[in-house]
Amino acid sequence: MPRIPLEVLDCSFYVYRSVIDANEGKQTGGCGFLVQVPSVHPGWTHLYAVTNKHLIDDGFTALRLNTDAGRSEAIETRSENWETLYDSGDVAVIPLEIGAGFKWHAILVDEFISPDIINMFQLQPGDDAFLVGRLVNQSGRQRNTPVVRFGNISLMADENEKVQTVKYGYQEAFLVECRSVSGFSGSAVFCTTHQRFLPRDGIVPWDYSVNGVPVIPKTPKPAVPWKPGEIQTSHLMVEGNFGPWLLGVDWGHLPLYQPMFEKIGNAYEKSETHYYDINTGIACVVPAWRILDILNIDALKAQRQQDDEEIARRKMESSVPDTNDRE
Repeated sequence: MPRIPLEVLDCSFYVYRSVIDANEGKQTGGCGFLVQVPSVHPGWTHLYAVTNKHLIDDGFTALRLNTDAGRSEAIETRSENWETLYDSGDVAVIPLEIGAGFKWHAILVDEFISPDIINMFQLQPGDDAFLVGRLVNQSGRQRNTPVVRFGNISLMADENEKVQTVKYGYQEAFLVECRSVSGFSGSAVFCTTHQRFLPRDGIVPWDYSVNGVPVIPKTPKPAVPWKPGEIQTSHLMVEGNFGPWLLGVDWGHLPLYQPMFEKIGNAYEKSETHYYDINTGIACVVPAWRILDILNIDALKAQRQQDDEEIARRKMESSVPDTNDRE
C-alpha cells in the first residue's frame, strides 16, 4: 500500500455522551469524520459531521476535535438535529460549524467511492483499504490520537446481498479485512488500488468525471510522457496508484457465533440456547454513496442554498464602498 496522506488523520473526531466526558477523555463511545460539499462560491464549503446512527441513538452526541494548540475541545450537538435515512443504513449526518483554533480536515464528496469509479478501475476484493478511527484503550485523554488499521476489501457491497445486523436489519455493506475490534464504530474507511493499463483507442482509464468535471488521479505514473487530455497512442503499459477514495463508514465488525458447551453428566454437549461470538476482524462498512444520499435530502440541500445566498450577501456588502468615506 502507498503511504497514506497524513491530513486524513485530521478528519476524525471522537464522540462522547457529554462535554464533561469529552473533557475527561472517558474511554467510551466511538468516532466519526468530517466531510464537505463545495459551495457555489469558490473558497467556501459546507461542512458536515458523519457517524453511526446507533451512536447517536445511544446518546453519544458530544464531538471532540483537536485544536491547533495541541489540545482538544468538545462541540455539543442534539440528537434530533442529526439527519438519517431508513434505506441508508447505520449513518447519521449533521451540519457543523467549526470556529477558529481547531485542527481539522474534511473529505470532499468528490473523493467518495461510487459505482462508476468501481467499474472504471475494476475495484475488487484484495484491493487495499485502511481505516482511520478511535482505538478506545489508546484514544488519548487530552487530545484525539486516531489509529490507522490496514487491510483489504473482502467483499464488494451488493444491494441484493445485504449484511444482517442486530439493530437495523439488513444493510448494504462492504466487508473489509482490517483486524477490526469493538470501538471503531463511525470510523472513516478508505480504499486505494494499484493498476496497470494498456491504453486503447486513445483513451486512458482515468478519463472520467464527477458531475461533469474531469477528475485525474492524484498519483498517475505514466510509462511514457503524457498530459491529461492528450491522446495516448503508445501501446506501453500505464501504471499508477489511484485513490484514496472514501469507501464508507464502519458500523461494526462481523461476528461469528459459536455454541457454548454444557456439561451433562460426564460429557459435554453443544448448547442449543447459549452462544458466544468470535471477532472475525472483518469490518462492516456502509458505502459512501449512502452518506451522499443523506447529504442530498431536501432539508440539507435547502440549507446549503440558504447559506450560499448568505455568503453572496456578505460578499456584496463587503464590496460596496462606504458612502461615509466619500467627499
